Parts: sequence; C-alpha cells; structure tokens
Amino acid sequence: MAKLRHNVVANFIGQGWLALVSVLFAPVYIRMLGMEAYALIGIYLSMQALLFVLDLGLSATLTRELARHAAASHDTRSAHDVFHTIERLFLPLCAIITTIAVFASDAIASKWLQPVALDHSQVVTAMTLIGLAIAAQWPSAFYAGGLVGLERQVKLNAASIIFATLRWAAVVPIMWLTKPSIEVFLTWQIVVSVLQSLLMRRLLLQALPGHNRKPRFDRDFLRSVRGFTLGLFGIAFVSFVLVQIDRIVLSHVLPLDKFGHYVLAATAAGLLSRSVYPFFTALYPRYSRLVASGDRAKLSRLYRVSNSLMASLGGALAAMTCVFSYDILRLWTSNPILATETAPVLSLLAAGMLLSGLMSLLYALQLAHGWIRPTLWLNTIYAIAMVPATFWMAQRHGMVGAASCWLGVNLFSFVFVVPLLHHRLMPTATYGWYWDVLPPVVAAFLVALVARVLITVPTTIVAAILCLACVSALSLAASVLASLATQRLSLSNVFRTIDG
Repeated sequence: MAKLRHNVVANFIGQGWLALVSVLFAPVYIRMLGMEAYALIGIYLSMQALLFVLDLGLSATLTRELARHAAASHDTRSAHDVFHTIERLFLPLCAIITTIAVFASDAIASKWLQPVALDHSQVVTAMTLIGLAIAAQWPSAFYAGGLVGLERQVKLNAASIIFATLRWAAVVPIMWLTKPSIEVFLTWQIVVSVLQSLLMRRLLLQALPGHNRKPRFDRDFLRSVRGFTLGLFGIAFVSFVLVQIDRIVLSHVLPLDKFGHYVLAATAAGLLSRSVYPFFTALYPRYSRLVASGDRAKLSRLYRVSNSLMASLGGALAAMTCVFSYDILRLWTSNPILATETAPVLSLLAAGMLLSGLMSLLYALQLAHGWIRPTLWLNTIYAIAMVPATFWMAQRHGMVGAASCWLGVNLFSFVFVVPLLHHRLMPTATYGWYWDVLPPVVAAFLVALVARVLITVPTTIVAAILCLACVSALSLAASVLASLATQRLSLSNVFRTIDG
C-alpha cells in the first residue's frame, strides 16, 4: 500500500502543474483567439464537469470498491471482475452521450449563446468539437478513478502532467504553425484526449491484481452497489447544477465576450479547488479502507489532522485571492480595466470555493461510509433554489450577482449543515471540526488584510510578483503554525499520523 503522504505530494505536483499551464496560457489564448473564443474554451471546461455526472456515479463507485477490496483482502480476481463489470456499463453509455452532444450542438449555438464577433457556423462547429472532445476524454476520468482506488496516484499524476502539457501548452505552437482558431484548438484536444484514455486504461489494467485471468460480468455485484451508484449520480447531477449554474446562466444572459471575463475569474478561482483535490483524491480511498477495517480511532485522528492541514493551504491561497484579487488579475492579464471589472467577481468566487473546499473531506467521509442520501436531498433543494435565484441575480447585478449566489449557498452549508452531518458520521468532530479548520483560515486572512493596509503593491511586474510572493509566504506560514497549534502536533507527528 502506497504511503498516503506520497499520494498527497504526487497529487499536489499534478494539480500544481495543471493549474500552472491553465493559468499561464489563458492570456495567450485570449490574444491568439479573442475573448469570445476564450469564452467557448470556458464552456468546454465547464462541460468537462459533466464527466462526473453523466457516468451515473460509476467512476466514484469504481474508486470505492477497489479500495474496499484491497482493505478486505478479497480474492485477486474480484477486483478485476469489478472493473470489467463497471466498464461494460460505462462504454455504451459513453457512446450514447457522445451522439446526444453532437446533435445538441446546433441548438446550443442558436438558442442559448450570444456571440457578437463569431459567426453562427463557427459556434456550431465549436460546440460539435467540444462534444467530441468531452467524449474522448470521458473514459480517461473513469480509468483514473480506478487508479485512485488502488492508490496508484504517483503514476496517475505523472501521466496527467504529460497530457496536460500536450493539451494546453503544445497547442500554442500548433496554432501558430497552422491557424489560430478555436477549431484547431478543439481538434487538438480531441487527439490528446483519445491518447490519454488509451494510456489510462492500460495503466489501470497493469495495476489490477489478477489481470492475467479472464474476468466475468458480475450481476450480483451490480445489484449490491446499485443504490450507492445511483445516489452518487444524483449527487453529481445536482452538484453540477450548483457549481456550474452561474456559468450556464451567464453564458445566456451576457454577450459571449463579457462571459469570457467571468470565465477568466472562474479560472483563477479554480486554483482553490486544485488545492483541495489532492487531499480528497488521496484520502477518500484511505477513509474507505479504514471504514471497511473498522478502525474508528485511526479514522478520527486522520480525519481531523487532514482537515486542519488542508485548511492551512486552502486558507492561505483563498486569503491572497480574495484580498489581492485586483493585483493578481492585473499581473495575469496586463489589463487594468479588465482587472477592475473582474476583481469583485474573483473575490466572491474564491470565498465560495474556500468554503466548498473546507467541506470536501466531510463528503469523502460520507462516501467512505456509503451514507449519501442527506447530501443528495440537500443538494437537490439547493439546486431547485439556485436556478431561479441565479437568473434573478444575474439579470439585475450581472457577474457579481451570480457569484454571490454561489458564495451564499456554501456559507449556509458551512454554518448549518456541517454539524448535522458530523453528528451522524463522527460525533467527536461535531463542533470540533470548526476548531480544526477555522484557526488556520483566520490566521491567513489576518496576515493578508494587514498586508493590504500596510503595503501598496508595485506597478512593475517583477516587484509586484516579489511583493505578493512575500505576503503569500507569510500568510501560509501563519496558517500552518495555527494548524499545528490547534492540533497540538509537530510537523513530524503530522506525517506519522498521515502515514499511520
């Protein structure tokens, strides 16, 4: 079994590289393609979130079941049977959704989007290519779920880094050598996605125990996980609505070039989710193993320490993003007018991302226990309320109104829902969880706010980067120290608790 810290570090390196290339090349795409085409890239990225909805919970089920099989010491054949059984359902589903996406492209381009400079045929072609790119990438996410369950996350992230570089960096010289257009960009995404899916499947088959034996389709297994899988699908669907409703609404309400501004802010705020993802991906299978083995004491220690450690990094990153949003956008885009217009949106989105991220390991704990009904019902209620609320706020207050809805729903869950879920899953952490996550976040924001009052960020690029880097380091140091103090642990004790 891989050390948990190795998986966490590998996930951070992988997600850090993904964040770097996505942020580094966004201004390049805008200059080469224009703001409207960049908005279409934002739609492509939003539709990638459908990967976690349209697989009907099969990827998350594969992750959990492979992790539980390893903990329970099942026969080596059963893990391969699990993969074969779920894949037999997944691949036909992928073909069906691909067909639907291609046929829906004209309706989306004609009835929903509001292009200004791009003509209708370009938008229709782009939406068709987006559907094909999503379909080509979809299997890779499924196979990655299996690698996560087997805790082969070092190998998974190495492959992700390679394909992220091909996907986001290599496309620039390709467009330069051919023609800078959204069609060329998306066609390259399809090519890379096909290669990535093929490699991910090969890596998973190599990692599965007993893969040299012929697998069988296990109907009894499907019946045993049916309720869990469908529950995950329900949660994924309503979560997609919650997370993407602002972009869905604004893509219709705003002209396509103005929607590109919101995509820019959402891309920057998305760095916060990338700081949470490494923890969730590494800890979800480990929580599942501990639940399956019945080691409640170890699960409780790991849960509290991992939440506190995650809050340290997320709090520091959110503090800088919220407090210095204008300066970050100005440095990133070299466009003070765009930065002024987008900064309030970035601050609101970053605050919402922070609250959502702080609750992510609680969701991992729910998945590990197989207790997902409360989240399904709660997110359904949120989704029903958020759709009209976001439309109303977006029509009256534009981008800021839509971002405010996202912050509001996460704030409600953070204050009122978290204690109720902990009371069922881990009573010892019902209110102690706030003591685990709030001190590092508060410490990080205090440092950032004091720096905002005392320091004027220089206008020159190098000096501004050095200034923000120093404040970031101080904010991170304060949050880590607050985390260690509240847990009454040294850094070496944290590592021992994690690897346990």
